[in-house]
Parts: sequence; structure tokens; C-alpha cells
Amino acid sequence: DYGDARAAAAAALPSLAISPLPHRRTAVMMRVSTSYAAIPDAKKFYVLSNLVKAAVLLSYTPVAARTLYLGMVNDEWRTTSIRNLGVLYAIPDTVSLLLVERMALTTRIHHLCVIVFMVINLFNDYSERNVWRALVVYAVFSTFAYLVNLLLASRFLAAHAHARASTIRTPTLCTSLLLPLAAPWPLPLPSLHTACSPRPPLSPTSLATACAQVHPSLSYWLSAGALVIYTSCLAANWAWQVHYLTGLWVDTRAYSILAYVGVILLVVWDDVVLVKWLVGNLRGGGTKSASAQQQQQQQQQQKRASGAAPAGKEKPA
Repeated sequence: DYGDARAAAAAALPSLAISPLPHRRTAVMMRVSTSYAAIPDAKKFYVLSNLVKAAVLLSYTPVAARTLYLGMVNDEWRTTSIRNLGVLYAIPDTVSLLLVERMALTTRIHHLCVIVFMVINLFNDYSERNVWRALVVYAVFSTFAYLVNLLLASRFLAAHAHARASTIRTPTLCTSLLLPLAAPWPLPLPSLHTACSPRPPLSPTSLATACAQVHPSLSYWLSAGALVIYTSCLAANWAWQVHYLTGLWVDTRAYSILAYVGVILLVVWDDVVLVKWLVGNLRGGGTKSASAQQQQQQQQQQKRASGAAPAGKEKPA
């Protein structure tokens, strides 16, 4: 079992050395999305890392759901599968920690906790009833919240763009979400306009541009869906954690439970911060694009320069 997990870790480690890949994807997104090109360079990797993480977590969801079902319902904890899934889960967090320059403290702590738990995961035998089973459940429920990462990235993408070429050879935002590791390739797009934009007919170029933008109404419902999914996963997750850890403490009095609770509370802290942001974001009518924020700031600066009184206090974005 441990040998297989070490092999999986060794196979996954090259994925951490992918510094050229984000640069290539940044170039792809800059050709497809005018709003992405307008984002400051320090934020481009943040947007890209959240898009990639959303796609990766989405691809993990079927396996993660099966792992959760086998463990919680059948009491069947497959050590090798869990170790492999743990290594894969930690990859996007590690890459974000290495490549994203400006990051909130709670998010940085969250990524560090994931890496520490991934190392512990490689040495644990899940066939034995212990505290680290709770870690598996927490990670699986976090996998289901991939829509939140998509939302965090989409708030920087505007709802408008301009066509600039006659052909498209790169995956758009819609297709890159399904193919997170795809390189530039010729892509036929005969029927995606109905899913990506309500304005038919679209040429291949304008279709690609539309897919790389986020309409305000879509942004609002994306915010609502992310909040519902995230809070539902947290409620079920935290309820199970309290039930399982309480019973385990009564039976074993193991100090590893206290250590786990101390570290996982840092992750809970980040979850609470994110929930507060989701609530405030939804009350504000959904995410605001980067270009909209820039236009709003420019208008405010012009009003101050002309001596006009401010219209009122803005809600936080």
C-alpha cells in the first residue's frame, strides 16, 4: 500500500514543476479574453490558478464521492486510493502557493495546512479507526466546492470583449475548465454558442470571446450557487466532524485528536472568511468584473477632481 502511494507521489511531483505551463495559459487567455489581458500581472496567476483548481476539483469529484460513500456508508477505507487522492488534491494548492504573489493570509495558511496534511496522509493506515479519517471527509467535501474557485476567477472577467481574429486555435474559458491541462490546439466550436452566450449567431472568433467573458446575470447566479453549495458542504462536513471526533475522543483519548482539531481550525477560519465574502458578494448583486471596478474607480477619481460630491458609499465588492 505504502509503496503504491509513494509511486503516486513520485508521479505527481513533476506536476509541481509546471512554471512554463501557467505562462503559456496566460498567453492563451490574453488572446481570447480582453478583460483577462487588462488584469494586472500580479492577479493573472491568481485568476488562472483558480480556473485550473476548479477544473481539477471537478475532475476529482466522481472518485471523491465514491471514496466518501465507501467510507461513511460501508465503513470501507481504501488506504491506497485515499493516499493517491490526497496527493492529487494537494497539487493545485501547492502550485498556487508557489506562483500566486499576493495572497490573503488565511488562504496561505489554508494551502500550508493542505500540504502538511498531504504528508501525514502518506504515512497513515486508514483501515484502522483513527483521527485522520476525519481529514479524508473534510478534503472530500472541499472537493465538491469547485464552483467557488470558478467564482473567484470569474469576478475578474468582464461581460464584453472585441473580436480580433478570424479563427480560433485555443481552448476558451468554457473548454479549458473541462481540459485544464490542454495546450493550444485547433478547436471546432459548432454548438457551444447556446451554452456560452444568448446572442446567436456567433462567428468562431466572437464565440471564443463570449465564452471567455462572464455576463452579470450569470455572475449573480454563479455567486448564489457557490454560496449554497459551499455552505451545504460545510454544514454536512462540520456536523460529521463533531460527531466522529467526539465519539473517537470518548473511546481513545488520543492526543492526535487535539492536534488535528488545532490545525483544522485554521482551515475552518479560512472557510468562515470565504463564506462571509460570498454572503457580502451576493448582497452586492454578484461579482463585479475587473474592468467594471476600474471604470468605477476612474469615475470616482474624476468626480473628486471636478469637485463633485460623492454619490454615496459603495458596498464592498
